Amino acid sequence: MHKSSDKQVIDLAIIIPTLNEEHFVGYLLDSIINQSVQPKGIVVVDAYSQDKTIEQVKMRQTLLPQLKLFQIPKFTVSRQRNFGARQTTAKHLLFLDADTELRGQNILKKYFE
Repeated sequence: MHKSSDKQVIDLAIIIPTLNEEHFVGYLLDSIINQSVQPKGIVVVDAYSQDKTIEQVKMRQTLLPQLKLFQIPKFTVSRQRNFGARQTTAKHLLFLDADTELRGQNILKKYFE
């Protein structure tokens, strides 16, 4: 994996709500690490997962220095998304579920063009 800070940064924040996503969120974050461009911010909003979701996220913070992790009480996924959107100054937002993967290194670049 490449360190994300060595790549071009685009004015985009990725918002990821999580709840017990230990088996998925790592794949999503790894696919973001491997993108040819990097988002300005990544905001994970966890609803107090009872599994190892938080550990999976924290394991990748060194390679994703723009990643912020928050925990809020479980209510609705919309509340998590809205909370995450308020935590960034990026002009563009991309909401992804934790079980999503960005297949191919240029997905964010193509999305942002």
